[in-house]
Amino acid sequence: MEGVWGGRGRSSDRTASLLFVSLWTMTWRSAEWVEPLDQAENHLLQVLLDDFRLTRNGLRTFLSVRFDGETPAIRHRRSKSTLAHTIDEAARRDCQEKLDAMLLGGAMKPYQHAEHYDDFPFRYANGGTLPIVNLDGDDYYCFFYRDVFPVGWNIANGGSDSRDELVDPDPIIERELREELMVFDFHGRRRFVFQWDDAEPFDRAEFIAARKFWMDFFPGCDLNEFETSFLPLIWMPAPDSITVNGGAPCDDILLNINALDLSIEIDRVATLKLPPGAAICDGEIVSGQLLNRPVGLFPIADVRQALADDSVAFRPKIVFWNGLRRDDYPDIDEIIRGDRSFLPNLVERGIRTEEEARTCADDPRFLGLCPVTERVVRRHLDYYEHEYPVRPVSPNSPEYFVSFASEDRKWARHVYDRIRKADSRERGVFFSEELRDPSFIPAINQAIESAAKMIVVATDPRHVTKNWVQYEWESFFNEIMGGRKHARAVLVPFISGFHHHELPLTLRSKSAVKFEPDNPESGLGQLMGCLGLE
Repeated sequence: MEGVWGGRGRSSDRTASLLFVSLWTMTWRSAEWVEPLDQAENHLLQVLLDDFRLTRNGLRTFLSVRFDGETPAIRHRRSKSTLAHTIDEAARRDCQEKLDAMLLGGAMKPYQHAEHYDDFPFRYANGGTLPIVNLDGDDYYCFFYRDVFPVGWNIANGGSDSRDELVDPDPIIERELREELMVFDFHGRRRFVFQWDDAEPFDRAEFIAARKFWMDFFPGCDLNEFETSFLPLIWMPAPDSITVNGGAPCDDILLNINALDLSIEIDRVATLKLPPGAAICDGEIVSGQLLNRPVGLFPIADVRQALADDSVAFRPKIVFWNGLRRDDYPDIDEIIRGDRSFLPNLVERGIRTEEEARTCADDPRFLGLCPVTERVVRRHLDYYEHEYPVRPVSPNSPEYFVSFASEDRKWARHVYDRIRKADSRERGVFFSEELRDPSFIPAINQAIESAAKMIVVATDPRHVTKNWVQYEWESFFNEIMGGRKHARAVLVPFISGFHHHELPLTLRSKSAVKFEPDNPESGLGQLMGCLGLE
């Protein structure tokens, strides 16, 4: 999200400078933008915590925070960096070393913040998503370019907007990902939306506004008339947990605590499968204008190596900017700070001053990872390399893919066995029960791309909207719509116990095959006919 001095309608430089000096000399508790939580407005609402507790068990870190209506809170964007200047920089760096010893170094001794520092607040809550994009069979970290301090490549993140989000940060995480990562297929006239927890997607005002801005880039292209398709997404396991005011823990997160800007951020990791022909567009709006930040896709192995080399420059393999995809672009510098590129455009539109743009362009780490992003990436790599070591992906290219929820394992096994028996050419069947590690994502993505026929097995319509099942059939469907699969590719629901009209729209449009649990042979025979295996 935005830094302090960006955007139209801000105070004059002189007024801003006087404000900065006054904030530098005051304590954080007496500043005009600090007030009791009960009196703070519900926009960029963050409480200031001068105490919290961290504990660790193996790879897992646990954070416990408490606050009430009398806890100081902030309600202005400009306070995000000016707050830090009320705390001595040496103290902030010392605190960061202690935090990194636990979060990155694995120290097991509990950390109680107030035992180390007196009157040293952290902003809570921020939320973010580290997106991992699967595109054309490869996995990439997806970062947005951040031109305000601290500059560099950044994940999708932002602050809480309500008291409810202070207790449950998941809505922050989901909102920021929806807002910042927009996906369109301009040639196929489709726009992609996320679907959360079986609920229908909805349009917030900022999403509609962002689409309007993007229509200015493509005159005559009404994005509101594009066909709406779902973007397959899976929330991945993560090692950490947070407990707020003694309530139920929020698990599967990555804790990201940054003493340099006094922020406590709750991050999740999402795997997305980008449809063929799709373009990623920035949806961040500042001061009533679209930022249109460059979005970079970075091979995970390249990022791992760059971090090991302590690199200050990270260059994407694929760049999206102005709604266009650029592969192996020779000079990302040109897109960011060239004569007619990103930074000059921000100045031209009055979003940044020339001095602000020059400060970013001259920063020796302008192509680095911003500190928040670097820490969450390091935590992610450490966890996954330990829990899910890299294995070679199978060279097999299955013709058939059997998708199912755990509740339907028995019937999916029947389908798998029947296909293997009927397929005399032995073209292969992908069946997750045969994987040593069912969560081995590269194998799943590879099979989705290679398969020509997918069978979705379900005995309850709710089973097809469970995370992995929905990810698989939505990805397969998008491969068809994007032209990556032959027009005769088959997506067939194999169902029992409910009417096919209860299926989601995409599956409802396909011819379903029904089976009876007491006598599945008839249904299996009909399914083999649909697959051309009679």
